Amino acid sequence: MGCQRSGWVLIVLIGVGMSAGPAYAHRDDYINETFVFETLGAGEFEPEVWYDHLPAQEGSGPVERYAAAFEYGITPRFMVDAFAGWVDPSGGDASFSRFRAEARTRFGEEGDRAVDVAASFEVEYERGPEELSAPGVERTWLLTPRLVLSRDFGRQLNATLNLDLTTELRSHAADRFAPGYAIGLRFPREALFRYGLEWRQDFSERTRSVLFPQIWLSLPHDATFKLGVGFGGGAAASERAFRAVFEIEF
Repeated sequence: MGCQRSGWVLIVLIGVGMSAGPAYAHRDDYINETFVFETLGAGEFEPEVWYDHLPAQEGSGPVERYAAAFEYGITPRFMVDAFAGWVDPSGGDASFSRFRAEARTRFGEEGDRAVDVAASFEVEYERGPEELSAPGVERTWLLTPRLVLSRDFGRQLNATLNLDLTTELRSHAADRFAPGYAIGLRFPREALFRYGLEWRQDFSERTRSVLFPQIWLSLPHDATFKLGVGFGGGAAASERAFRAVFEIEF
């Protein structure tokens, strides 16, 4: 209950803070897939590689996860991205585990409104741990419309709020509709080192939450290295994840 209360308190604080003053939205998505208002420019292409390490838990060994992703700007205000992931359990072979495709559009330019608004639609295919070991188990398809709200406080601190409504397409799902939200805070706007904090919570059959502090290193040639540690809460209370992401823009 404490984790849930903390999340709702953050939402209220951001909502109050978003009510006045100028906005200077940020462009790079957060390390745990909290999406931001800004989109890539038309014709811009950004490939990414991801690496996760999940330490051993009671009853299971460590797990490595790998992913490749890209973002591409279609118009100045509309972009698409895709993500493919593999999981490598301890003592096993790497297996395909996840695919995600997303389209995002933003309404206006940053600073046009007190709160910058964007919307996205996501399709995701996911295989859970039990599905990886049992090929006959039905896979999971998820559809998620998302509202993105972004606000800068001064020219340094950015606050981003995602409001999701995920629909699970498996016919036997007990709870097909799962609302959720994500909050991202990042400081400063542009620097060699940038620091961020994400809080994500979804309300599916088992409420899950993740807190993800992170640091970003800006490299030459529009490259960025991101490093973070995720701490699970709720149904994911025992989960930990160390994540590294490298991206470069063309």
